[in-house]
Amino acid sequence: MLAPYPEGGVVLMDRFAEIQERERTYAAESASAGAARLARDGVDTSSTVRDGDPTGEILAEARDWAADLLVLGSRGLTGLDRFLLGSVARNVAKHAGRPVLIARAPGAGIKRAVLATDGSENSRDALQFAGALPLPEDCTLTIVHVTKPYDPFPGILPTDREAFEAHTEKVRAHRQGAADRLVVAARLELVEAGKVVDTAVRTGDPAGEILALAEELHADLIIVGARGVSPLAGLFVGSVADRLLNGATCSLLIVHPRD
Repeated sequence: MLAPYPEGGVVLMDRFAEIQERERTYAAESASAGAARLARDGVDTSSTVRDGDPTGEILAEARDWAADLLVLGSRGLTGLDRFLLGSVARNVAKHAGRPVLIARAPGAGIKRAVLATDGSENSRDALQFAGALPLPEDCTLTIVHVTKPYDPFPGILPTDREAFEAHTEKVRAHRQGAADRLVVAARLELVEAGKVVDTAVRTGDPAGEILALAEELHADLIIVGARGVSPLAGLFVGSVADRLLNGATCSLLIVHPRD
């Protein structure tokens, strides 16, 4: 039985079987090497190889293990063919019913982390997960809340400009006060969990401000709740977490509620 070959020729099915066996061998060796490397750092490990769609099989393995955390590289390679698999990490991050860490190697350990909070239930999950996360003792965790700009249109008709500006400042001050209280409460919770914590309140586009702060701090990790996940399809719907997936240059931990 013949099958098409990518370069225009043909190859026998036994050749396909040979290629598949080489891929399984490569996968098994890679998994074992990764497990051995973690074991040297004192982590209990095991390894397995599964056949099928990468995203589906990773998620299935996580369910089988009742995993508390999924860890993936931001880009990967498909065995012998060296195809980039950034889409696998992205799809797993979007569909996982548990926290997912998209990892990028830090330059010198995890020294700075940014935790975004907006007071939602998902951000509460992220806060609690961060409290339980075994971060290095010298890691500083910055809690950030981003408020939306308040710049109301004064209207076309004549108005009391002074009263309008006073009202605008009152609303801004109210939002700032609420944001300050939110990050202070979150800080106290994480300090009680033994973390080194500072806070920041910024105004603007949430995803943009979180990314900007992470760049300013040279953060090694961003932690965010998976707010905006559709309860029906388990998909991001334009959420902050979705946009951070596209823009983060450091590791990104997305805390999904457990399924």
